[in-house]
Amino acid sequence: MGVPAIWEFLKPYIKDRRKTLKGFVCQFRKENGRSPRIAIDGHNWLFECGFYHNDARAEPFSFTKDSHDDDTLYAKPYMNMIHKLKELSLLDVSFVIVFDGPLKPKFKRQKETLRSITGTADVDTYLTSYVDSYRSFQTERPEGMMKKYMSQYTLKKVQELLNLLKVNYTFAYGEGESHCAWLQISDHVDYVMSNDSDTLMFGATRVLRNLSKNLEDKSPSSRQGNNSTSSEAEYYITEVNLQEINQKYGLQLSSASLLFFSLIIGGDYNSGLSGLGKTKALTLMNLQSPNFVKRLMEIFHDIELDVALINSEYEKFQKEVYEYCQDNGRELFGRNYRILLSKENFRGWPEPYIVFHYIYPIIDKNVPSNFLTPDFFTSVEGSSLFRSLDFVELMSYLERHGLPSFCNFTTWYHKTIHEYFLLKQLKLFPDESVNSDLIKITEIKSDLDRSCMMDIKKYKVRYRTFIKTINEPVALESNELINENTGGLSPKKLSQRQVDVRHYPYYLWVPCDLVEEHNPLIIRYNQLQRQLEEKSPTKRSKSESPRKRKSVYKQNNTLDGFLSKHASPVKPTQHTIEPPVLLQKDTEVKRRLFVGDDSSNEENQTDPDTEDSLIIVEERDVSPRRTIEYLLSTSPLKRNYTSFSEKD
Repeated sequence: MGVPAIWEFLKPYIKDRRKTLKGFVCQFRKENGRSPRIAIDGHNWLFECGFYHNDARAEPFSFTKDSHDDDTLYAKPYMNMIHKLKELSLLDVSFVIVFDGPLKPKFKRQKETLRSITGTADVDTYLTSYVDSYRSFQTERPEGMMKKYMSQYTLKKVQELLNLLKVNYTFAYGEGESHCAWLQISDHVDYVMSNDSDTLMFGATRVLRNLSKNLEDKSPSSRQGNNSTSSEAEYYITEVNLQEINQKYGLQLSSASLLFFSLIIGGDYNSGLSGLGKTKALTLMNLQSPNFVKRLMEIFHDIELDVALINSEYEKFQKEVYEYCQDNGRELFGRNYRILLSKENFRGWPEPYIVFHYIYPIIDKNVPSNFLTPDFFTSVEGSSLFRSLDFVELMSYLERHGLPSFCNFTTWYHKTIHEYFLLKQLKLFPDESVNSDLIKITEIKSDLDRSCMMDIKKYKVRYRTFIKTINEPVALESNELINENTGGLSPKKLSQRQVDVRHYPYYLWVPCDLVEEHNPLIIRYNQLQRQLEEKSPTKRSKSESPRKRKSVYKQNNTLDGFLSKHASPVKPTQHTIEPPVLLQKDTEVKRRLFVGDDSSNEENQTDPDTEDSLIIVEERDVSPRRTIEYLLSTSPLKRNYTSFSEKD
């Protein structure tokens, strides 16, 4: 859609701007103190979600009349759109969805018919008609035409879903991209979310491209699938900021320069100039003398000019570009392209009405009073309107459209809708969440978001069912949770974490930057943490029983004490060498083989000379010993033996 070559041209300048949606929002809030406001290209979203068969933006699903009764064809597109809406709501982003309108130029809705036009009269007639429509639109709005356009079947089905969720959306009278661009450059929103490069040619300077789970900046419909390496399947976004690109790389990119570039390259509605590719088009775009971009804008500076005069000046402009390339080919492109850049190859210029379409799009500049106000739409930061939604009707509507065929619907619906509005419940109704024990913050952690190189602190928000009209999933009833997570333990033996899991069976990690520090739930979490610290002032390796804590136990014998009194086999201790006890030669040493209790009375002991028990007799040579024998006898290994002999 648009001019794909523009994205290819910008790719080197935005390659490091791919970041997680969560990281982008946290970074924006840190710099601006609020969440971003975004205008979403609605028809681009319809294509990404699957409401269209292809990228023919203005033509909805080509359902036959009979197949309109089969609303289950919208099940998967509905599910995709709800997930996109949930991601934005979970981060408290304010957004409005803008759809194309009835005055979208015919050459975008009937491009094959327009490409077959070769007569000058037909082109002039169309240009005159477009100029007349632009003039009349400034004084009168074609409400009847708008009502008829909005009644298209697919658009009606989309509106039904958005109305049930009270999402802010609008229909432009012309193209949705042009209206989004005007909202951004008029400071009504901060960014335009679109994959269509036309948003840049309409004047947008800050665009969010390719909201998807692809880590690389690829189209969501890429056949290569999801290459995200994130374990949590994060949504990613690519930020395109023309002002930052110009400052960082010394460029002069603008809607006018990109328009000139697209006229030469070609896009969906013109084939471009043969022989002038992307590189040559960039060279011509960056020229300052002559400045072809400025010259182009001078030709179309006033829509009130006569159509014939505009055509004449436009033809002169084409001739000027052709002659300059012919005369300065070597200086411009490094070689002489005189033959390649023939006059016949310069016949691919688009018609004047295409240029007029980008410079003077049909836009309703009357912003409604309820635009992005929290009292009217749930898709606005600070909106509490979700509590008035009819969740029973929403559930019934999705069931009728076939969503149960794609998932365990009861579980999916409970999880998705609660995550959709969890942050709003946490921020806008904290007292109720605390007093009714609906939500509790149980943990905090910090993760490095490498896409934007910043630490993002997150709260682990555990919650119960806080939307009472949504039934509890059967598979997640409290009794099953107790058995599964606590192993059937009695409440007295449950840890604090098990108690939390039992009472708050669902959880979600929420960035800390999205919640104010004075929120009662945050205050409650901090108080509980302080209480835990006071209860355990010193760290213990493990908990002690009450009996052991009461008694004072002192170990008398320790390993250190034992080693201090006994020699080490590795490192001998300092000791006094005493000469061995010398016994008379041939003296017999008698020992009892079976030693009784020495504690018996002395009167019951027998004389060793008359004892009849088995004894061991050994002879010991007590002759003078050599030096080596003497040293060995006094070694630590022999000390026990020596001590025993001395005792005997």
